[in-house]
Amino acid sequence: MKKIFFALAALMLAFTGCGLEDGNTQTNENKAVKVVVNMDKPGFGEGTRAARTGWETGDEVVAVLANQFSVYVKLTYQEDKTWETAFYKYDEVEEWYIELSEGESVSLVAELETALPSGSVKAAYFSSGVLGVNYNETYVHIITKALTQDMGVGECVMTCEDGTYSVSEGVLTLNITMVPQVAQFTIRGLNYEDNYNVGYAGTIVIYAGGKITADGVVLEPLGPLGGNYSAWVHDNKDGISIYASPWQTKPEEFDQTALDNVGGLGFFAFTLSTENGRIGSRSFYGKSSLKNGGAVIFDGPYSEGAGGLEWK
Repeated sequence: MKKIFFALAALMLAFTGCGLEDGNTQTNENKAVKVVVNMDKPGFGEGTRAARTGWETGDEVVAVLANQFSVYVKLTYQEDKTWETAFYKYDEVEEWYIELSEGESVSLVAELETALPSGSVKAAYFSSGVLGVNYNETYVHIITKALTQDMGVGECVMTCEDGTYSVSEGVLTLNITMVPQVAQFTIRGLNYEDNYNVGYAGTIVIYAGGKITADGVVLEPLGPLGGNYSAWVHDNKDGISIYASPWQTKPEEFDQTALDNVGGLGFFAFTLSTENGRIGSRSFYGKSSLKNGGAVIFDGPYSEGAGGLEWK
């Protein structure tokens, strides 16, 4: 993906919430390009060691300005802790979004400054990455890689529904506050490189993709409710992590008897296996206080004192 070069312009992003670093300002300047990213503290279980603490190389954020769904901005986090930026515009002939050239992007920002110099921003992040973006007059539909790759489902999901932007003298400023839409479950003491398979079930919702609409971000859950899922495993400095959204109330379409049979809200079950077979499983009950943005840490089968549970 090519970087967008704004002549004498700056693209500024202010992110707070899930997966961010406290008080870290990162600058990337290359000729006429200047990108400044201000980071804030993480939103997954403050004080929890295993909670994710920063953006990771390849992370992608899709943003829509002023509910203009024919154009979106994609930001991709680089290994050198800078953001690569690209504008995409829907092409009616190709019937697909086309990445704009540097000149086209400068013209787009200039047009925006004249027609609509300030407005709203909505954005979404999915940890598996963006496979494609489909256009509709009333929304931008983000298709994520987790749906098509052999990696299971359940992404780290962050959204922003109340961001703002402004354009002045060719400078585009975005103010985006990311809110986590899932909780993080970490199995301590396991090496990501060992290719563990994690299955999970219970009073949780699994997301993979969604739509940015004028009313907000609509995430796409995978069914059936309360079903068994193969999780997409994420690396973590304290082990391996998976993500899901805990139920706060019983979904209307879910049977109360079935919920009672598994112990009610706050039931989570996990299985762990490798290519050589199943290792074991663990179930937890009554953890209904867990909410999106929270973090759960529990020991894996090879951890010292395995069997303990710590909630943050």
